[in-house]
Amino acid sequence: MVDLSEKLTVFLLTGQNNINLPNALKAIEKQSVKFKFEVIDGFTPLAVALQEMINRCTTPYYIQLDEDMVLNFEAINIMYNAMTSSNEFACRVFPLLDNSLNKLIWGIKIFNHKVMSKYSYDLNSTSASVELFEKMKLDGYTFKNEKTPIGVHSPIWTPETIYNRYFILTKKIKTDVNGGGYGDLYKLFSERLIAEYNPLDFWALMGITAAKYSNRDITYTELNSMFYPKEERKQLRIGKIIDQFGWAFYFIAKEMARYSNHIITYEKYNNVHFNKLDIILISNPNICTPISNTQIPKIAKESGIKIIGQYCGEVNDTYKYADLIITISPQTYNFAKSKYSCPVIYLPESIDTQFFMVKETNPDSFIVGWAGREHVIKRTHLLNKLDYPIKKQANWGAKYFNEEANSQPMLDFYHSIDCLVLTSASECQPRVIMEAMSCGLPVVSTDVGSVSMLLDKEWVVPTIPEHKAIEEMNKKLKLLANNSELRKNVGKRNRVFIQKNFSWEMNQKYWDDVFTYLYNNETDKIMEIHNLLLKKYWRAFKKEPKYVYDRLSNTFLNPLVKRNKQLPKKQGVTFDDNLNIIKSANVKFWGLKRTCLYMVNNISICPEIISIGVRNEKDKNTILSVISEGIEIIIDSKMIIKPWKDNEYVPSPVVPYLTNMFGDNWKDLTS
Repeated sequence: MVDLSEKLTVFLLTGQNNINLPNALKAIEKQSVKFKFEVIDGFTPLAVALQEMINRCTTPYYIQLDEDMVLNFEAINIMYNAMTSSNEFACRVFPLLDNSLNKLIWGIKIFNHKVMSKYSYDLNSTSASVELFEKMKLDGYTFKNEKTPIGVHSPIWTPETIYNRYFILTKKIKTDVNGGGYGDLYKLFSERLIAEYNPLDFWALMGITAAKYSNRDITYTELNSMFYPKEERKQLRIGKIIDQFGWAFYFIAKEMARYSNHIITYEKYNNVHFNKLDIILISNPNICTPISNTQIPKIAKESGIKIIGQYCGEVNDTYKYADLIITISPQTYNFAKSKYSCPVIYLPESIDTQFFMVKETNPDSFIVGWAGREHVIKRTHLLNKLDYPIKKQANWGAKYFNEEANSQPMLDFYHSIDCLVLTSASECQPRVIMEAMSCGLPVVSTDVGSVSMLLDKEWVVPTIPEHKAIEEMNKKLKLLANNSELRKNVGKRNRVFIQKNFSWEMNQKYWDDVFTYLYNNETDKIMEIHNLLLKKYWRAFKKEPKYVYDRLSNTFLNPLVKRNKQLPKKQGVTFDDNLNIIKSANVKFWGLKRTCLYMVNNISICPEIISIGVRNEKDKNTILSVISEGIEIIIDSKMIIKPWKDNEYVPSPVVPYLTNMFGDNWKDLTS
């Protein structure tokens, strides 16, 4: 790969709030040449950011890249070669395909720094770039519009961003008789809407209209509230995206609808009624990829619909876009909180305790049951090694997946057994356990997912090794089999616990409030609910995992042992010294967890464990070759990062990342 780091700097101008920013950053990472890359974050007005490029640049050439520009992988190379082929032009401007207009627009620029350093932008002007170019022309400098398209301008729009785009654009070209080269935008979008309604075209037209016929700045929020007054939207329309009728997510949606003050519908992933929804609640990112984690969020964003991405299973998939991430177990929360820049919260799914009721059992009977889908993760082969015959309930398959399905067969099953067992290698928040508990049954389970939050510890057995799980489970089943009074007392405790902590009667109010707060953009109130629940279940969230289970290979990975050793160091070595050891591997890495906190807060002491991220296994092994103890290395090929200082990187945007990890007061932490 050609290295242009000494010759070219690419400046990314961002405010960290454009939906296209993640794609713009990924496109930069995939470029065919190397170059110096810097982020200019939060400089306003635009003239200040433009001047900052001149001030910071130390290379002969620099490129101005906006956060809504997604480049082809050869784009930087094409721009550099064109610029260096001749010194005739001080600036070359390249076209991008604008999806909203379906035409090329000129916007991404490469500059000759030696020439630009002779000038300064007028920091008080709203047309500073145009004015400076006019001044430079008088001095004999020329500019060229190139013909080769090198990327896409804003491939993703939301109603707000497209409104703002065309409001600002129309204001700029309002006095230009030729329309600034864009033609009659009002006519263009009016004709589109007459032919076929599209929410993005509608809001583009609103932006054009507001700028064209008003002399004041009308905001998107102001205009949106005229069409959709908040007082008329107290009862929101929530669509829960499901995988199948007649299975878990389908039944959860129906239970939520029964207890919610909002209108909750179930929407199968391939038939979502976007035009009838205010909020989309996707049950899990892997329902049907890429539809569930990419396409549905994209359409929702473009339609102005709020997106909640749920984690109802322990998976590694992530959502392309989300306004809020909801997790339902400590494990999924700990996974997701470092993956997203939007708020990540814990909010428990619950049980309809008015349906899953207790039935008196025969004290002389002891029937052990198991329920679920027979899958390798469930380890149903262990059931044959138990000392008691097992009654199975597995209503999985096409004949069960219909809209007429209900939970009565499960209730009948629970009423036909005296104890439930779960032998899984991995779970999230097992509904069969909560349903059985609601029915007043004792449950014996492996220590997976949120089981330790639900059951008394004496009824939880080790997950591995398998022979130990079976041995302990048989001991506990024998205790229950020989003591009907014990079964009754454990079942009574389970029923009361579920009613108090995991019933929709108790928890749907939290879900309803989260829906309302999200719709009204009141993130702080959402986090108050999250913090309340974290405080309630703090023990479960502090619990260290004893192993890692890989669902794809169906194997248990090395136990996660907390190291007490620090990085090998001599007396007086600082945090920066230890980072320099890692940098000697000449591999791009970024700080994670407490390491990221120390980097951003400029803490000089070294954390007990240095946590960093890398792109692949090769990079991980390269770093381990220079340091092998006291370091945690996480491979993540999709993490969006930005430079921090001296070839150190942090997640981007970093403020929401640290807020998710450490709370709102992370800036005050010193250790």
